[in-house]
Amino acid sequence: MKKSFSVLILLAVCSFSAFAQFDLQARWSFTKGYQHPTIQMDFNNEDNLGETYIRSVFDLNYRDDIHIIEAPSVAYLNFERELLFWKRAKGWNKLSLHLAYQGGLVRDGNIKNAFSAGLSYKIIDTEKSYLALRVMYRYAINTVQLVPMQVSARFYFNDAFTVEGLRFEGYADCLWEDHVVDYNAKMEKMTYPRNSHFWFNFAPQVWYNVGQFFGTDQLNVGGEVRLSLDYGNVHGFYCLPSVGIKWVF
Repeated sequence: MKKSFSVLILLAVCSFSAFAQFDLQARWSFTKGYQHPTIQMDFNNEDNLGETYIRSVFDLNYRDDIHIIEAPSVAYLNFERELLFWKRAKGWNKLSLHLAYQGGLVRDGNIKNAFSAGLSYKIIDTEKSYLALRVMYRYAINTVQLVPMQVSARFYFNDAFTVEGLRFEGYADCLWEDHVVDYNAKMEKMTYPRNSHFWFNFAPQVWYNVGQFFGTDQLNVGGEVRLSLDYGNVHGFYCLPSVGIKWVF
């Protein structure tokens, strides 16, 4: 397992170049029973071997006895690395190898280390639009997997709906793994926790570049609507909207 971590670190270091984008989001979730701030950091870079994407999320929702937020309740890391050795081969340069890592910590538990490897296909890849589908073999440590695979998609559309400065982006994950769901959609503890063998998570975001009107193009306002099924420890369908700001470095 140490070798796997070493390979991921090496790929991450080798992927950094002058052409990269990093953005920082601060959002507030306002669903009843799940009101808290979220900090999200996204890094995206493309080099001669393909693309690197890193997403790190912190939910600030760990509260003390008098309900004051004092620490993160979730700390999550998603690392994805594309390997395209045949970039100049016409007809094949939309297909690439894809490596990924997911893992983190949650209050009173953890998100187990998971390593994935497979193929990525760019359905759309233009200056303003991107849509890629990934199909990967997935290994999650100490986890029963009904089907050891992951199907994911990631997308972004700049100047979406012909509105200058509007960006539509997000991702979707579909997995077949055993996990316990012990909260209902109202975020109330269930009397009888259940086992789930599948989960789906779709998290589209919309951002509008308000900074373009006063010379600060890095500033965006918008938010996310997370739609999920048996995701994390929540049973059934769940909708979690949030609003906030994003700064693009």
